[in-house]
Amino acid sequence: MFLINLPLGLVAFLVAWRLIPAGAGNSAVRRLDWLGVLLLSTGLGGLTYTAHLVSETSTGWALAVTAGAVSLLLLALATWHLLRTAHPLVELRTLRFASLRASVLEGSLFWIAVGAVPFLLPLLFQDVFGWSPVKSGAVVLFVFAGNIGIKPATTYLLNRFGYRKLLAASAAVMAASVFACALITDSTPLVLIAAIVLISGAARSVGLTGYSTIAFSDVTEEHLRHANTLSATATQTAAGLGVAAATVALRAGDLLPGNTSPATSYGIAFALITVLPLVAMVGALRLHPATGDSVRQPAKT
Repeated sequence: MFLINLPLGLVAFLVAWRLIPAGAGNSAVRRLDWLGVLLLSTGLGGLTYTAHLVSETSTGWALAVTAGAVSLLLLALATWHLLRTAHPLVELRTLRFASLRASVLEGSLFWIAVGAVPFLLPLLFQDVFGWSPVKSGAVVLFVFAGNIGIKPATTYLLNRFGYRKLLAASAAVMAASVFACALITDSTPLVLIAAIVLISGAARSVGLTGYSTIAFSDVTEEHLRHANTLSATATQTAAGLGVAAATVALRAGDLLPGNTSPATSYGIAFALITVLPLVAMVGALRLHPATGDSVRQPAKT
């Protein structure tokens, strides 16, 4: 199935080549940062491969540790290079803007948790509870029902309470709902499970809307292009790492001494994922109360 991306990518490339004129824009065309491409792509790819190795029970730890160490070294070298080259692939220096820094750093942690939950829940329902794929999928749909259901109110909530309060609240609710998933058993009432999943979906919707719209609120015009590249890269990377983080957390539960229950492994996995939105919440609370005010319309009192 993955190979279907090849023709789709080729079509997208040809369309972009046709629609975007060479040298579009006011700035001079710069050479591609090939070293940055090499270091970032191999480092992130290696990190994902390390997560795969950790999730495989038949893989020796030596290979996983080696792959992880090499990947982290490549990412460290990439960071060093990007901060020192004149025209980097990704401009990390734009992180000096508080709104962008919050969106990239805490937003990435939030994104990883968001990506992990819909991956772990169907596995818990089918592998541990013995539910059918239809029943499992129907309950997981409540994540997206909550996501869509709260969406019309997000603009009002942001205008009424501001980014700092709403990001902190959404991260706290996300953390509480993920931890509640760790406590679910096959005897938990279905209505309660659906409610937990629904609340999780609503929290993810509010949080992701906040992090995506606050990103450029205090970025100056000359840095918008670089900020947009960094934000898009971080978002896509974090979304992809959600499944990887879930598999690593699940393997961590399996490795707990004396653990022979799959249900315990899933509980530990959800508990570990809970840490991510909690860290995001702390970051949100450290924001200035006026952060993001330039892109919102404070409610009149």
